Amino acid sequence: MAAEKKKLEWAQSLRGVGALLVVFCHLWLAIQEVYGVENSFCSFMTVDFLDAGKIGVSIFFFLCGYFVVSVKKRSPKDFWWGRCKRLYPTYWFSIICAIVFLASSYSFEATQILKDTFSWKAIAANFSMLQMFFRQQDILGCYWTLPIELLICAMFTVFRKRLDNEKVVIGLFLAVVAATILMAAARGYAHVKLPVALPLLTITSLLGYYTRMCDDGIFSRKTQWYLYATFIIALLPITLLAYNFATEHQETWYRYFFTYCVGTILFVGFNRMNTALRPLTVVGNYSYSVYLLHAVGFNFALRLWGGELGAPLMTVVCLIFIALFSIVAYQCVEKKIR
Repeated sequence: MAAEKKKLEWAQSLRGVGALLVVFCHLWLAIQEVYGVENSFCSFMTVDFLDAGKIGVSIFFFLCGYFVVSVKKRSPKDFWWGRCKRLYPTYWFSIICAIVFLASSYSFEATQILKDTFSWKAIAANFSMLQMFFRQQDILGCYWTLPIELLICAMFTVFRKRLDNEKVVIGLFLAVVAATILMAAARGYAHVKLPVALPLLTITSLLGYYTRMCDDGIFSRKTQWYLYATFIIALLPITLLAYNFATEHQETWYRYFFTYCVGTILFVGFNRMNTALRPLTVVGNYSYSVYLLHAVGFNFALRLWGGELGAPLMTVVCLIFIALFSIVAYQCVEKKIR
């Protein structure tokens, strides 16, 4: 068991990278909004050319597929019980923290958010983690990925008895790629905001799963590279079709194309090098709590001292608050319940 854990430390380091990329993206945008500062590198990484936050998200879904192999070894009931224990308690804790934070703010913006978002229906939908399907707004922006993770886990559960069959997994991968292209075309030509991120992240999860099966000596390593090449080739028309019109998120096709490419390169690179960096592994251990609590942490710090401290010092203070909230969530909730 210890040897297996040591063998997979690269994945925890990569989780740390994913968490830091998400924090970097959201914190920079918040600091920029409060202070009006400009930095060409930060803008390049978050808005102009790449989306560091979505690079982090793509990494998480590669790893979701990589570790979902447990669905084959356990009954659906045991798998979902374990998955819900991992996902829900820390998630509920973050919702409570977010509600307390917004409810204690007397700013006009916070009052409007409370008025528009916090109906009992919206709160109940968020607590279920199914708000996407009830067409309710996420209490925190980062929650959008969680219903997608549940759907992907459901897909793996449905196919659990055939996940050792390489042809089935390849067929499923190709079917999702084809469906993504069709959805992207429909989105692009009709200018309808269809959730292309759902099948895209499903593809990354399937690639993560296939990679794990190759690492375990079950699937063909040569075919793995064909699948990755297929994804990158298909990614070009998908992004061109889906993101050829602007929305409120400043979407451009090249931003999404290169974002997913970078996420893929990071996953493959860490996997093949099989090396772990201790600081990144530590962050990786806290990554779920960091992901859920980082916005509460830095917004709390910005409420206290935003605009009063200089931007560099404020950034450090925000990181400290993110660390504090994440450590509390991990030690008091996530670690206890696991």
